Amino acid sequence: YILLCLNVGIQIAFICFVGQSSQVMSAFSGQMHLCDFGATLTNCPGGVGCIGPGGTQISPRRLYGFLQWSIQKFVKQAFLDVMPEKRNEIENMIDPGEYGMENYWCRLVACFLFTISNISEFYSVLEVAMILWSVPSEAQDWIEIEKKALSPSEIPNHQHDGSAQMRMRPSVYATEEMPSVDVQSFPSLEFVKFQVRGMPRYWKVINFCVVFLPKFTLWYFVVWEGFNLLMESSGILELVLGSLAMDFVMSIDEMILANLSSKAARYIMNSLDFFALEADHGRETTSWFNYIAFMFPRRLALCVFITGVHVLHYYWRRCRWDDALGLYVSQDMDYPHSVLYFPWDLVDSSLLQRDRKPFWTMPHPGD
Repeated sequence: YILLCLNVGIQIAFICFVGQSSQVMSAFSGQMHLCDFGATLTNCPGGVGCIGPGGTQISPRRLYGFLQWSIQKFVKQAFLDVMPEKRNEIENMIDPGEYGMENYWCRLVACFLFTISNISEFYSVLEVAMILWSVPSEAQDWIEIEKKALSPSEIPNHQHDGSAQMRMRPSVYATEEMPSVDVQSFPSLEFVKFQVRGMPRYWKVINFCVVFLPKFTLWYFVVWEGFNLLMESSGILELVLGSLAMDFVMSIDEMILANLSSKAARYIMNSLDFFALEADHGRETTSWFNYIAFMFPRRLALCVFITGVHVLHYYWRRCRWDDALGLYVSQDMDYPHSVLYFPWDLVDSSLLQRDRKPFWTMPHPGD
């Protein structure tokens, strides 16, 4: 439980760091949400939805990432501030370009690949809930001591010349015939079996609150922040690398177990026999429905569903539809009051206190 608390704390911290970067620090840098800027790049310039966050036409030659675009905008604005009398020349000679995505379909594929990389963790969380539901609600031994017939030559560390010390009591190997060996007198891990068994209801409640709920909550917020990170990524290479970057957060628990747990804990976890869930006897009947249900790729369908829900969630929380431009544009952007980002801000980003006056609103051509 100590390592469990450490794992939960580290994972929450990393998720909050990602949220702070995408929702707080990006706002202080003047970045708006990407939404659909550049989504119709193949039809630009002149097509529907080809207006960028700067209010000008997007084209492949004028498309940049946010960092480069913001620098070029700063340079142009600096010239305008220093030499306002040459405004016309500066407007004609300095073109900062536009900010938008390089490939809309690459963004969707990266989101789908990110979901695939985390779907196994989702099923492992469900297995925890199924085990808590299925095991008997009574106290049972999780450690079983087996008895096994051994001959003197099969006893571990037995040396016939007597040069090495025996790791057992003298009463065990004093007799020639050993019909059975009891672990009480022969303490070897070969005869110890670790298995998932029943637990009292109060232990089920404790494990549900301490193990299942944190794991499910962490999985959800890792997926949501991962989608935020990918949906706000404009470059193709950035999307390809970012699709697997957040998977590291989900593997922190395995890293902690492998490096910080004791040898005894690692041995028990590796030797633990899984609890056999009862099979669904209804599947034994042969019918077309059962065949289709058996062959249907449930995990693939679940990945498509999760990807679709989170993409729609992103558009609902971050974007708005602009009838005049024919595309989803970023909501008005406000500066946060603080750089701090707390775990409860993951639940609802509207809890972040922001200025009432936005620093950016979607411009329209001719404004």
